[in-house]
Amino acid sequence: MAAWTILIKKNSSPPPAPGVVFEFTQSPDVKVDDQIIWSNHDTQAHWPGLPGDSTFFFDQPIPGVDKFGPKSSSTFVPGKPGTINYICSIHPDETGVIEVQPSGNGS
Repeated sequence: MAAWTILIKKNSSPPPAPGVVFEFTQSPDVKVDDQIIWSNHDTQAHWPGLPGDSTFFFDQPIPGVDKFGPKSSSTFVPGKPGTINYICSIHPDETGVIEVQPSGNGS
């Protein structure tokens, strides 16, 4: 089992670029049951989820904040392989993709 960090940080590109970027800290090779650590380095709250399912990654607010607040982090563990196309439910122009591969044990 490996751990992968996604940084949520302000986008330095001018508009119409999204307000933030979701950036893996290293080239990811995410497998089933790996940990994905969301780390919000922006000054605003964000809430990554699936289109139409904002609770996909987080089923409740992060303790101490009303959403996934500034300078906070949380962990998600994918349970099956596939492509996860996600969107910030607060800022719909902020999107990303996680490719989850089967684990070595046949998942």
